[in-house]
Amino acid sequence: MALISCPACYQQISERVPRCPNCGHPMAAVRREAPPHVAAQPNSGAGVVVVFVLLLVVFLGGAFALFQTDAGKRLLHGGPQDTVGGPQGTSRGPWDRATPKPGPSKERTFAYWDGIRSLYFTTALANASDKKMDFGRAAISLRQVASRMDEMPTSEVDPEAIECCREMSDLCIKAAALFDRLPSGAGGTATTLRLLLDMKAALAEAAAESKALREQADKAEAKVRRTRTALSQRYGVAFPRLTPPVAVFLQSFLVSTGYYVYVQNPSSSDPVNVQVTYTATNGQSRTQNAGTVRPASFVKLDPSDVGWTIAANQKIRIDTDGYSYTYDTNALIPK
Repeated sequence: MALISCPACYQQISERVPRCPNCGHPMAAVRREAPPHVAAQPNSGAGVVVVFVLLLVVFLGGAFALFQTDAGKRLLHGGPQDTVGGPQGTSRGPWDRATPKPGPSKERTFAYWDGIRSLYFTTALANASDKKMDFGRAAISLRQVASRMDEMPTSEVDPEAIECCREMSDLCIKAAALFDRLPSGAGGTATTLRLLLDMKAALAEAAAESKALREQADKAEAKVRRTRTALSQRYGVAFPRLTPPVAVFLQSFLVSTGYYVYVQNPSSSDPVNVQVTYTATNGQSRTQNAGTVRPASFVKLDPSDVGWTIAANQKIRIDTDGYSYTYDTNALIPK
C-alpha cells in the first residue's frame, strides 16, 4: 500500500482512503491529479530536510531584502522604528527605554570626599599613639588606607572627585611598596604621620628611588587642591581639605610627667602659621603660639612654658591659616 501526502494537513496517509483520517479532506481529487507513473515514497525524513533547507533559504532571502529597506536598517543597527499608522520614528526600541544613569549628586560627592578626609584623619590619629610604629607597620597601614579608599561607594559621585582620590590611593600603594624595602624599626611616629598625611617629607629621606614618587606626591597634592576648589564652586558648598594642614603628635618628658607637642608641616612648599590651645575638662585653657612652621619641617612645643601639663581627657586645638582642628589627648598619648 502506497502513502500519499494530504494537501490540507500534510500528513502521510494511505492512497486508498476516500478522506484524510486526520483532517477530513476529500482525497478523490488528489488521486485524479497524481501522475500514474509516479510512485509515492516511504517517509524517510529526507523530505523534511529538503523542506527545512528551502524554508531557510526563503527566510534568509526575505531577511536580506528586509534589511535593505530603511526600516530594516534601523532595526539592524538599533535606530528608532516606524509606528504603524503614525509618523516615522515616533516609536522607540527597548534600547531607548532604558532608565538613564543618574548624574553626579552634590550630597553623594560631598559624603565621598568627606569620607576620604575622615579616613586619613582617623588613621593618622590611630598611628600617632603607636609606639611600635616603624616603616613595616606604616606600609601595612598605607595598604589598609588604599583598600578602604577603593571600597568607598562611588554611585552618583562626581568623576573628578573619584579620579583625584584614586590617584591618592595609587600613591599610598607605591609608598607602601617602597617602605617594605626599608629596615623595620627605621621609622617612627613623626615619619608615619608625615607619610599618612602627605608622604613627601618621609619619602625624600627614604631612598634615591623615592624622587619620582615624591614628584608624583607633589602633583597629587596640587591636583587635590584644584579638585577641591572646583567641587566647591560647582556645588556651592565648601569641600574640606583631604588632610589637615599640619600633623600633631606627642612625646613624653624624660624625667617628669607631661608631653611635648610636635607640630609637623607636611607641605613641600607652603609655610603655615600655627597656634595651639589646650583645654581641660573643667573649661580652663591656655594658648601657645607655635609661630610659622616651614615646609617639610616641624616645631617642638613645651606646654609648661605657658603653665600647662598635658594629661588624659583634654583637648588640643590647632589653628592654622583659616583652618581649625581639635584633637583628643586620649588619641594622641603614646600607648
